[in-house]
Amino acid sequence: MRGLGLILYANERCGNTDAVDRLSLDALFARGLVPVVHMGQLAGIRALKTCPASWLSCLLWCPREVAEKRARERGDPDLAARLAAWDEMAQDLERMDSGDFSLRIRTDWQTPTEIAEAIRAQLEEAAPDAQPAQVR
Repeated sequence: MRGLGLILYANERCGNTDAVDRLSLDALFARGLVPVVHMGQLAGIRALKTCPASWLSCLLWCPREVAEKRARERGDPDLAARLAAWDEMAQDLERMDSGDFSLRIRTDWQTPTEIAEAIRAQLEEAAPDAQPAQVR
């Protein structure tokens, strides 16, 4: 798919390769669905925005100490890798532009329900007839 130019963005982290391909996005858009894509890099967010669509980009963020506590409570076996990823994203965010995120949310200040509601409200404002679909 990479050789054919079908991968919009790919990232290797924590022993995994995550990729977003154009065909999947195009298929969702053709069905009137809105893809929900989890990204951990500004380059990925910017790559998505090259697709002809109205994207709602949300920065879900918490301090490193909170991220570490949550990972420990979940029993994540790859804590060091997760914290390294947090550190990489923090450095990445130092280079963000005002247009990179439509919505910025501190996940340690709101409940998951409040966060979901804020995102849903913002999405409805931007695209009232859209139906969300998750892509991972």
